Amino acid sequence: MAAIDKTYLKTWEQYQQLKDWCTSIGTTVDDYGNKIRPLNFLWGYWKPEDFEKGREIPVWNTPEYFDVWLIRNCPLDFIQDTLKEQYGDGWSKTSFTSRQAESQFELIKEHKAACDLYKRNGLGKNAVISVEWKYKNRFNDDNLWWWITIKNSQPGDMWWYNEDKDYWVNIGQGELKPWSSNVCNCYGKFNIHKVLRMIRKWDLPEGTKVHFDIMYKRYTQKDFTVTVRKQKSRNIQHAINKLKKR
Repeated sequence: MAAIDKTYLKTWEQYQQLKDWCTSIGTTVDDYGNKIRPLNFLWGYWKPEDFEKGREIPVWNTPEYFDVWLIRNCPLDFIQDTLKEQYGDGWSKTSFTSRQAESQFELIKEHKAACDLYKRNGLGKNAVISVEWKYKNRFNDDNLWWWITIKNSQPGDMWWYNEDKDYWVNIGQGELKPWSSNVCNCYGKFNIHKVLRMIRKWDLPEGTKVHFDIMYKRYTQKDFTVTVRKQKSRNIQHAINKLKKR
């Protein structure tokens, strides 16, 4: 998940209000295509007596994409007050913020935050790659472990990976998607064509550097970096001309 922070409530009545509201929402979709089910975030094990001890009780840890949805949709004042503290006065739980002087809470509410301004210019199927090799050892097994990371090539970049859905999220630039790790792990026989298919599926911007450690029995056998490039138009035309001659 994204960077998280806890919300604390003081009374059982607040907790019940929040739970009732989360239940009424059911499942919805936010402005960025994320499926939202508020009740899944709420910790449901608290009892009335837990709030009688005079202390604030944590009720959930919320990722940024859910915070943004709450800022724009939750009618409960005590939730909005907490979010104003977390995203007010130019501070936020990550680097939402090329505009430090302004309240991030208001920018989010007005759809003017980094999550609204950043548009990824991914190359998708038009991507080609150049490879910088460090080792060229020969493999002696098909059951290899791939350890994949993305280097931060632009100011503010911070790439994290979603293991369940196989995509990368640039949270440093404001992208709002669930993520689980800063590393992609996979297994299987090494093939440079497989690398290219992965790069194209991830829809990465031009100039992105993806680092691969291909390991066998915990030892790195091949260590290389792939740079995502834009396919030149003359290469496309050459391919078209080649097909015409067949």
